[in-house]
Amino acid sequence: MTTFGLKISSTAIALITNVLLARLMGKAGLGVYVYSLTWVSLLTIPATLGFRQLVVREVAVYRAKSLWGEFRGLVKWTNFFVLTFSISIAVIAFLISKFVITSNDPLISTALAIALCLLPIESLTIVRASIMQGLEFITRSQLPELLIAPLLALIFLGGAYVYAGYSLPVNYALISRIVAFYIAFYIGSKWLQRSLPIHVKQAKPEFQIRKWMSSAVPLMFLEGIRVIHLQTDILMLGSIQGPEAVGIYSVISRGVMLVVFVLGAVNTAISPTIAKLYTLGEIDELQKIVAKTSRIVFVVSFIFTLSFILFGHWFLLLFGEDFLDGRTALNILCVGKMVGTLTASSAFLLTMTGHEKHIVIST
Repeated sequence: MTTFGLKISSTAIALITNVLLARLMGKAGLGVYVYSLTWVSLLTIPATLGFRQLVVREVAVYRAKSLWGEFRGLVKWTNFFVLTFSISIAVIAFLISKFVITSNDPLISTALAIALCLLPIESLTIVRASIMQGLEFITRSQLPELLIAPLLALIFLGGAYVYAGYSLPVNYALISRIVAFYIAFYIGSKWLQRSLPIHVKQAKPEFQIRKWMSSAVPLMFLEGIRVIHLQTDILMLGSIQGPEAVGIYSVISRGVMLVVFVLGAVNTAISPTIAKLYTLGEIDELQKIVAKTSRIVFVVSFIFTLSFILFGHWFLLLFGEDFLDGRTALNILCVGKMVGTLTASSAFLLTMTGHEKHIVIST
């Protein structure tokens, strides 16, 4: 229940933040803000190389089998790899955007350059959170990025609102987000150090790089498919229709995420349990957990979808009258997401039980 409470709190803060950003920056400013951050989210796929789910699974297995050397080796190697790779990708992306892809809007180019500073910290955050989840510290694994960082960013934006009035530069909003996430990552890193078992800290690291990479690569494709599915629409709109369309669509997407937020909360909460039960051969118990959580996810998604169909006009009006054009799109996306929750956990279950290659083939 703590995980669900955290998800609800995070969703509420994100909604308030988006309303404030929409009011302060308008459709175009919000569109530039979301467009630049979407590119960062997309680049975390190669930067983390599928380690999000691999680390959760392997940490849970190493802990269950007391393989402390492999545990420490995984922690050291994934952090080093992700830090090096994410910085390299950020630099390459900056050079490409500056010298190869010339945008007609200098505001977009500048915003993208600033947003790329988030890539290393977001990539490392994924690794840190995955380690904590594998240790079954579910709430603490998510608290920095789901609550502390968004709350800090909201405080910074509130200060800007008091200082600047009814106008806010996009670049300031991005810098506020970056500072907030760096502070949250520092806090999360301290928690991780305190949470690691003493056996891990004392063990000599053992590296199984070939094994990890053989699983990480197909997981990267799975993660890529998921993120591309979520983010391609925004990137296409930004390239074809411009930032104003992205601004409207980002508000719609924020509402649609309420339909599936419980799915993410459930998957995060039960991921180490799935890996552990499968490793120990307790298949009947695993089946019960999956069936129960799938029913809960669908019922909650149905309630949110019905609410948006009936009261979507008032939801969009929170952001301003300019956003009411997205009412039809909001209804369509909500229904689609609700139907998708019926089978959304199957791929996640296969991943946590070591069958990620089958998902890649079927996808």
